[in-house]
Amino acid sequence: MGEQQGAHPVFFTRKENRAAALPPPKARTSEINLKYPNFPLRLFCYRVSQELVILFNGGAKTSLAVQNSQDLNLYFIQANEFVRRLEDAFQSGMIKIEANDSRLLKDFNGNSEIFI
Repeated sequence: MGEQQGAHPVFFTRKENRAAALPPPKARTSEINLKYPNFPLRLFCYRVSQELVILFNGGAKTSLAVQNSQDLNLYFIQANEFVRRLEDAFQSGMIKIEANDSRLLKDFNGNSEIFI
């Protein structure tokens, strides 16, 4: 799907604070129609661009709110903190998308190993 569709915004509609959670409850493009309204697995992520998605941890959602799911709450907090740090780093110019490869992040020194 990534090679053909890319990280289309319609796949990232399940917002969990700053992060997004996969799978979306419903998503439809001209070629794909997804319906996962009660699917218990949540994988947190950050959609950087059409070509780049950063994946975090996840697990089974066991309550109505992610924050109340014992095994998922820590991953929810971590994902949102990572997204905050990434957004700050993008805004300040500490990291950027590589000009020659839209799926690669680099720091301000050109390193692809990034610590946030």
